[in-house]
Amino acid sequence: MLATEHYPEFLDRPDGNYRHPTNPSKMLSVVGHEYVYEQDRPEGMQFDEDGGEI
Repeated sequence: MLATEHYPEFLDRPDGNYRHPTNPSKMLSVVGHEYVYEQDRPEGMQFDEDGGEI
């Protein structure tokens, strides 16, 4: 689901997958500093201290 308007603060981040700020079963994917997509987080995916995918 396109979620750019809900999470514009993620547009400054490099392309990649990030921990969802409120829902641990979801993740946010940033694309081209223009789009943020909310997606289900695959089982076993882990994130570092900054919320980026390991």
